[in-house]
Amino acid sequence: MSKPRNVLFITADQFRADCLGCAGADWLETPNYDRLAADGVRFSRAFASNPICVPARATMTTGNHSHKCTGSKNNNGRIRDDQPKIAEVFNAAGYETYAMGKLHYVPYQLPRLVHGFKHWMLTESGRLMRQSAENGWDIGTEEYYEYLKSVGWENYYRAHGVGNNDVRGAVSALPAEHCVDHWVADISIRHLEEHLAETPEKPFFMWTSFPKPHSPYDPPEPWHRKYDPRAVPAPLGTPELLADRNPNLRTRAMRYCWDLMSPQQIALARARYYGLISFQDAQVGRVLAHLEEKDLLEDTVVLFTADHGDLLGDFGCFFKACFPAGSEHIPLIVRAPGLPAGEVRDVLAGTEDVLPTLCELAGLAVPAGVEDGRSLAGAAREGTAVREL
Repeated sequence: MSKPRNVLFITADQFRADCLGCAGADWLETPNYDRLAADGVRFSRAFASNPICVPARATMTTGNHSHKCTGSKNNNGRIRDDQPKIAEVFNAAGYETYAMGKLHYVPYQLPRLVHGFKHWMLTESGRLMRQSAENGWDIGTEEYYEYLKSVGWENYYRAHGVGNNDVRGAVSALPAEHCVDHWVADISIRHLEEHLAETPEKPFFMWTSFPKPHSPYDPPEPWHRKYDPRAVPAPLGTPELLADRNPNLRTRAMRYCWDLMSPQQIALARARYYGLISFQDAQVGRVLAHLEEKDLLEDTVVLFTADHGDLLGDFGCFFKACFPAGSEHIPLIVRAPGLPAGEVRDVLAGTEDVLPTLCELAGLAVPAGVEDGRSLAGAAREGTAVREL
């Protein structure tokens, strides 16, 4: 197989594996993700080896489990200096590297910790701003908030009053064209344009990282009415099914008052979550259409996955950081020159496989420091297993 010039790595935050039309949710509109699967290979048994935001992204970045690459299994782990890093690997191979959206590397600091990316425009849901500025606003910290200020929507990101980890359904106060996932698609397209204008002789590696459908579940109009809460599938199970298995989930339910949510409130939260997914799908379509318009899509490796899922009311719980399927089962789709189209593989795959898979599909050697990840390229071509079950 000839070496593809470019790599587009797409991630979503808190995106369940069962929330794709191509994965059986035929009532859910995800035409662009479904097109990726129709043109490529979908891995039906992909899991987050540590279904928590920061360690999952560290695992994608390094190809190693979080306790190795950060020394932590929680959200407080900095990637160690001796670890391979996805941007550095592709920099060394002559790529221009871009991070667009949510990196979620810690510690949040200035200058920003980007682990090798040459170009970036970031959003961290306000975390970096709050930690770096006494007044909660500091130019040069998070580009999305600077963008909102520039278009007259400063501080409207959460004007609905719903917190970052609040799971009650809401509606964005922002017009759709200024919502964060739309912005991530905008800046991805803009940087692709700049790349073609300024360094067309070089291949690009772009991480397009969407912050949604992570809570708050706040799609903009008219996407907030995309799904009728009276018609969406009900969550799985009841709280009693996990009561003697994971008492921490019960503690979290009480802390966040999930146990006080009525079935109707849970249905509304799920409907708004699905609205965010379809809104995001439309933004992915814009990026793919731009690649196609520039005659780049057939020369680009595209890999889509998520850091983890969301229980979304299953067993009376939300969030992640546990191992029921809603939390750890993630989508994983690969489209690349030389791969079959429309295939589904049931081999066991995980977040640690991102780096070695992208390396092999781009014609690069897998870094020696990758210990846990396995390339899925062979599995995508022939369906061969990469690890024992």
